[in-house]
Amino acid sequence: MPEPIVIRAAVPFDAAFAVPLVQQTIGKVGLALTGADSDTGAARAMLGFFRYATTA
Repeated sequence: MPEPIVIRAAVPFDAAFAVPLVQQTIGKVGLALTGADSDTGAARAMLGFFRYATTA
């Protein structure tokens, strides 16, 4: 039997992988939410969100 999939809370280490994926997925929404004028700018702003990630 395969192991169950476990979803855990994000941690700062995840940022480098997760941020580009999130921005690619949400596109213009990411630009609006971050106030950035490019995908790169939005991704840089989102990197900051991961500084506050904690596990409960």
